[in-house]
Amino acid sequence: MMADRRRGRVGGLLAGALLLFAACDDAHRDELPPLTAHRSVTSKRTVITPPASNTPRAYALPYRTQRGSVYYGSDTLRALGDLATTIDRVDERLSNWATGRSPETDLPASFVYLCRDIETLLAIERHHDFKSVYGHADSASTPDRTFEPRGGYYQQLGVIALLDQPGVDVPWNIAHETSHAALARWTSFVPDVLNEGLAEIVTAWVLYSNAEMPSDDLPLDLNVVNTCRSATRRDRRAFRLAWLFGLDYWQFRDDRSDDLNFSLATSLCHFLLSDGHPSVAGRFPALIQRLGADRSPWFAFQRTYPVGLVERRWRDHLDRWNDLPWRVGFGRRWIQHGSHLSARRPARGSTALIWQGDLQPPSRVEFSLAQLPTASTVAFLTSYRSPRHFTVLGARRRGRELIRVDYREGSWDTPALWQLPDHLDPTGVWRLERSPATGEMSWSIDGETVWSAPGSAVDPGRWGLYFESRQASDRTGTSSVTFENVTVE
Repeated sequence: MMADRRRGRVGGLLAGALLLFAACDDAHRDELPPLTAHRSVTSKRTVITPPASNTPRAYALPYRTQRGSVYYGSDTLRALGDLATTIDRVDERLSNWATGRSPETDLPASFVYLCRDIETLLAIERHHDFKSVYGHADSASTPDRTFEPRGGYYQQLGVIALLDQPGVDVPWNIAHETSHAALARWTSFVPDVLNEGLAEIVTAWVLYSNAEMPSDDLPLDLNVVNTCRSATRRDRRAFRLAWLFGLDYWQFRDDRSDDLNFSLATSLCHFLLSDGHPSVAGRFPALIQRLGADRSPWFAFQRTYPVGLVERRWRDHLDRWNDLPWRVGFGRRWIQHGSHLSARRPARGSTALIWQGDLQPPSRVEFSLAQLPTASTVAFLTSYRSPRHFTVLGARRRGRELIRVDYREGSWDTPALWQLPDHLDPTGVWRLERSPATGEMSWSIDGETVWSAPGSAVDPGRWGLYFESRQASDRTGTSSVTFENVTVE
């Protein structure tokens, strides 16, 4: 299971010792000596009795949100201000939609911890007496465990503890776990199929859509589409709602499911929020309210939705996903929102989206770029046959250096490099065209050709979009790009 995406919902007590930075902003944090304090901090400059010497080390920046004090701890020195803003946005949007009210204020202090390794996370659990809740020293020693410890939302004290390592999409995970925390304030128990599915939907909604309601312009994680495509081909029995609701904590997260249960949960919630049938549309907030009152989640669901109709229309919904023209070739994560396609990478690496429509390859692919991330390559993909055989045609170094390079059997050939003309802006309209008559290919930016090749020099294969990140490009440690207004002919 991908550790950058899935987080178990765990109850437990976890506060951690804080090395508290005195009132400061993120830009100057490293210049100040840390102050040692417990979680019972009453002001940004208060020093409380130091904890035991074996307490895990964490840096903390107090941040006053609209709903109370949240303390952020990290032993990775990540800039935390934008993550705090993400938490506020999740709280506000989810509360307004699910309850019709603004987020509660004056809540007890809560804590968010980012840990650079599993050992730190487990040590924090042990320090705060994980055993008193679960009967085991830490989450790694739980006997029925079917996946590696990864932290998550610890409900009893409203604490989030996550790994912050290369390849982990921390902003995504923070938003995901915050949605669990919000739901826990309104309902006594939310089954995993709804809790995990809604958390993914809410995360994409908050990060990629300005819509007030999640049912409007609902973003779609194309990696989830890939997983569900494979599942529908293998075994349609997995789409029985009673079976999904009946999975226990360990069964739902079993690594052997290879992300399928999470993807099915996400697809179900996507359907429940986007379907227009009068017996489905607009009922999810009522389901959330019933989860806190009814004797079982399955009974609450049956009171809210006609199960047979939902199963039939959900499968039709997934069948339509099978007909979507884009699929993830390799890497993650790709988000489709309207006519836009966004790629995000939490660390170094590449990802590609492949066109698999009726036109193979099409005669034209066009998109606009509002910005190019630093230290990245944004490109068309051509001649795609597999993740080990494709050609990249794009721009890097803030778009001023153009590149064409082949990737064959696990290695890059020598690239062709040239400079973008000074009068062109790389954030304009990109167009890749192929002549049906001659096979000649050309790439233009704002109507001016920057590369062309005769059909005889072009290796056949599918077309697509490509993004490579060589380092994080924003304060949250994530690099992303949006291909806007994508059209294919």
